[in-house]
Amino acid sequence: MKRFNLLPGESLNGAVGRYHALALSPAFSSTANQLGLNNQVISPLRFLHDDDVKLDEIFHTSENEKCRYTNSLNQYLSPFLNRREQQYLYMQSEESSLRISGVSNLNVKHWRWCINCVEEDEAKYGIEYYHHQHQLPGVYHCYRHGIGLSGHCIQCGFHANKIQDLILPPLNNACPNCAAWMPGYDGYFSESMADIENTSIWLSMNENALSLEILSDLLCKKIGLKKSELGTLSSNRLISSWHKSLANEFDNNALLSYFNNAKPYFGGVSSPLIRKARLRLSSGDPLIPLVHMIALQHQGIDLATVASSLNLETVG
Repeated sequence: MKRFNLLPGESLNGAVGRYHALALSPAFSSTANQLGLNNQVISPLRFLHDDDVKLDEIFHTSENEKCRYTNSLNQYLSPFLNRREQQYLYMQSEESSLRISGVSNLNVKHWRWCINCVEEDEAKYGIEYYHHQHQLPGVYHCYRHGIGLSGHCIQCGFHANKIQDLILPPLNNACPNCAAWMPGYDGYFSESMADIENTSIWLSMNENALSLEILSDLLCKKIGLKKSELGTLSSNRLISSWHKSLANEFDNNALLSYFNNAKPYFGGVSSPLIRKARLRLSSGDPLIPLVHMIALQHQGIDLATVASSLNLETVG
């Protein structure tokens, strides 16, 4: 099969839509079969999917052959995996036993785009396409233009959960269902959300030495937990107290914006995801990075600063 070059910042799985559009195939199923995909339901929030290995072999960039890492959610996910799990990001096998928890609890799970990027991409490359940074959980604005991302029609409620629903971002930004203009996000957005958005984009664009072991150790130290004492009555009380403080002190409206399972909790708001032991340990099913970033931000831990110190130590 002929090589298909990814465009700058293009989503690896979103590129299937552009491939389909250029192939002029009458049915998406024909394109999926041609690519040898096992799953034809392609969502923007796809972590460590078996089909990514196949797409990695077909789609590549002229500048970087690691598109399964740089043009997917893998680089963004990597710091929140333990060292053993991080090996899956580079495995050549089409089988992965890792399951990322929490995706179904996100409020935003549809394909999104920036209207300025759409116009610029069409003018420069002759076609619009989905950027993978636009699909990151907790990101509501374009990393290039700073404007709210489109993807939801406020007139009829249309949004594309799978690529078949909207093969390419609309050049005229019109809803494919009712033809109404699909405005960019202008909902609730606080300073804490802006910090998480910036951190998410930074993670997706930078390779670093962070791992779950490092981050969970930092979190435990900030909370005052000793891993050797986990499971004791005193540690359980400390953890319970921390959960309550986060629910009361963290931006409650942000949590309600992020998660569909965020509910009142001891006078504040919390999600069961935030109370997962995974945050304090390096075992158990991996969690979506957004949950880790909330916990780390609450404790004043800046990931870029931590990563910088680690990289300097490694170089030195």
